[in-house]
Formats: sequence, C-alpha cells, structure tokens
Amino acid sequence: MEKPGKRQRGKHSGGLLRARAPSLAAFLLFLASPLAAISVSVEVSGSVIEVGSEVTVLVTAYGATLGETSLDYGTLPAGFELSGGKKEAARLAPPERNNGEAMPSVVFTVTFRAVTPGVWDIGPFVLRAGNEGFNGGTVNLTVPGTVTGIDGGEELRWAMQGGGVPRAGSGRTIALMGPKIALSADILCPAPENALLEPMEAPAGGGAGTEGGLVTLAVYRWTPLAAGDVALPSAQVSGLPGGMSLFSVPASVTVYPAVAQDGAKSVLPGLAKAFSESGPSRSAQAVSDTAQDTALLVERLARLRSEEYRSLFPGKTRAERLTLERDSGLGETLPVPPAAWKLPAVLGSAIFLALALFFSLLSSKIPLFGGAGLAAGFLAIALAFFAVSLYIRDTHPAGVAEGGPLYNVPEYGSRTLESIPDGTALFGLREAGDWAYVEGVDGARGWIPRERFRPYSGPTDRTE
Repeated sequence: MEKPGKRQRGKHSGGLLRARAPSLAAFLLFLASPLAAISVSVEVSGSVIEVGSEVTVLVTAYGATLGETSLDYGTLPAGFELSGGKKEAARLAPPERNNGEAMPSVVFTVTFRAVTPGVWDIGPFVLRAGNEGFNGGTVNLTVPGTVTGIDGGEELRWAMQGGGVPRAGSGRTIALMGPKIALSADILCPAPENALLEPMEAPAGGGAGTEGGLVTLAVYRWTPLAAGDVALPSAQVSGLPGGMSLFSVPASVTVYPAVAQDGAKSVLPGLAKAFSESGPSRSAQAVSDTAQDTALLVERLARLRSEEYRSLFPGKTRAERLTLERDSGLGETLPVPPAAWKLPAVLGSAIFLALALFFSLLSSKIPLFGGAGLAAGFLAIALAFFAVSLYIRDTHPAGVAEGGPLYNVPEYGSRTLESIPDGTALFGLREAGDWAYVEGVDGARGWIPRERFRPYSGPTDRTE
C-alpha cells in the first residue's frame, strides 16, 4: 500500500515544476532579447588645412544621453589650438540599423584652428558613457607650408619611378625629393587614407633628381587602393638648422582601374612632366604573385571558418585555422561559434521538457518518476541556456576580409580609421551598395568594399 506522504511529495514536485515553467520561459526570452549598445562615429570636415583655417570634428554617440557622456581627445599637438566646442542631444539613426529607426544620441562638435605647418595627429577621440569607453580613432591632419632660404629648393616633391600608368592595387615606387641639407633630418610620412605605404631602402647619399638639384630623401612602395584622382602622401622633414621644417607640395595622380579596358601602356598626359621616371620598379609578376597569395589566404581562412561553423565536432578544423592565422601574424581573431549545435540544443531542450512534463504526470501515480521529472527538467533548462547562448553569440554574420583601410564612411576618399591585415575576421553588420559595414574583434567599426569581404556564416543584409 502506497504511503500518503510519498504521494503528496510527488504531487508537490510536479506542481512546483509546472508553476515555475512560465517564469523560466520568460527568463529565457529575456536572455534571448538583444541588448542595446552605444555606437560611435567620428567625422572630420577636411584633412588638409591652411594655417589660420579651422577644421571641425563631429563625434556622434548613438544610443547615449547627455548626462552620461563626455569626450576626451588628449593633448593637442603644437600645430593646432581649440577654437570652439559644443555638446547637443539629438535623435539619429546609426549606420548599422537597417530600418533607419532614430534613437537618442549625443553629438559633440569640436573646432580646431591650424597655427603651425606640419603633419599632425589629434586624438584618439575617446567617448565615455558611464564606466565604458569607446575609441573613435585618431584624426590625421596636414597643414601645408614652405620654408625659404635653403639652397636647392624650398619644398619637398614626390617623384614616381618606373614606367606605365598607376593602377589600383598595384605597387609603385615613389621617391621623396628635397634639398641636400635634409638628408640627415627626420622624415614623417604617415600612410594616406586610400593607399598603402611601405618604406624602402633609399640610395646611399641620396640620388640625383630632375628638378632644381633635389636629391632622394626617402623611397616608399605606394599602392593605391581605388581608381580615380588619388592624393599622394603628405610628408614632413623636421630637425633642420634653426628649427625649420619642410613639407611636401600637395599633389595627386589619376589612378586607372586594376584591369585596363584598352590595355594602354603609355604614361598619362602631363604625368611625365610632373614625376621622374628614373629608378627601379616592381615587376608586374611580383604584384600579381602578391595578389594571388592574398586571395589564397583569404579564401582558405573563409573555407576553414565555414567548415568549423557548420561542424558538430570541429576540433581538427579549428586547429588548422588557428595555425594558419598564427603563421599569418593575425594575432587575436574572432572565435567561431559552434552554430551546428543550435538545432540539436533546441530539439534536446524540447525533448527533455516533454519528458519532464510526462514524468511529472506519472509521478502522481508512481512517485519514483518525480525525481526523473526533475532531472529531465534541469537538462531541458541547461540545453535551453546553451541554445540561447549560441544564438546570442551568432547574432551577426561574419566573414574574412582582404587587407586594406577601414573607412569612416562608404567612400574611398573618406578618413581611414585603421588598416586591417589580410585574412582578418570581421562581423558583417550590414551592406549598402558595394560597401559592407563591419566590426572587428576590438570593437572598431567601419566600411570596406564588399568585394574585399568573404562571408562564412551567412550573407549580410543588403540595403541598396
């Protein structure tokens, strides 16, 4: 004969599980809901500023309020002084929102006046909201100027070496030309916004130039990343007698697309006059080999990450992917979530939840099933938490990108936030036309051409 106490304990266990089920479901739904986050964008009114002119920097914090935000840009360089600033509340739609829905935002408007020629960095612009900090990057500004009274020339000029026209994605050798007195001075030449720049070994003692007795001060490998009118780098030579400095004359060249439609080989009109054609050049075969190596690395990493993303047991694939990333010098990269376990986790949670309810009903007649029902309920909860964590970790599609600049806005002439190496894994937040808005492992966001992005966890949302 069954004892009343056991029946009552069994009924109580089943009733307790049924009573807590709605609360558990609500808690899981809360975990699955997306969390609001603050995103930051930095825009600058121009990159080349005349002495006495002003430049305006707009820092926008989407999802922030006036009371909780502040802006820090460090110590101003000697070339600029603060001329104004304000902080305003607004309702704006962040670039990563596909529906264009506006949200509370804060806009910082900071104005600086150029006072001294040179190449200067302002920043980094760090927005603080509560206990969090968001790095918006550094603004690079050039203030042109000349110095007189130096024999052999009073400015720096660029000379392009090697034959043929400049083409997007193809490296060219460019030489910085200046007076002999600048041979032992310090040279500052940051990478431009829309090109790659690699220092090369300059000829010992400088090389003879073609204009005014100028000599070669430095040699660089310059690779334009887009076709069109592309500005050459801004260079500065400092440490001259009397504390004087020299600055390169602003200049730009027309860059042809990577594959010429007409196969033209001649120099563009006026290019021969503007640049020297002497000196060694990088062979077309070397450029082609480099581009092929880049494509192979990106495609292989995208394939490995895709296999790891879709495999239930990706240990071997993950080890191969990590080895390739380490050998490529990529450093910290995005982890690949075990997305293949999403469906099994959801199905398993549903099965154990059904078993828990079934055992709970049986426990009213057979108390032994009460413990089994509780065990099944705990397993259902654990699998549900696991499934929710997988979906949260896989909110945005991801992909592998070719190396190059990360732009502030989807335009080749916009400010470069940073330069990413080949094979970098990024989240694809959205797409607009031929551009993809991406986020890196460090939280930095920006735009890259869509053709440089290889998704491996699903296509990004497209907004034409």
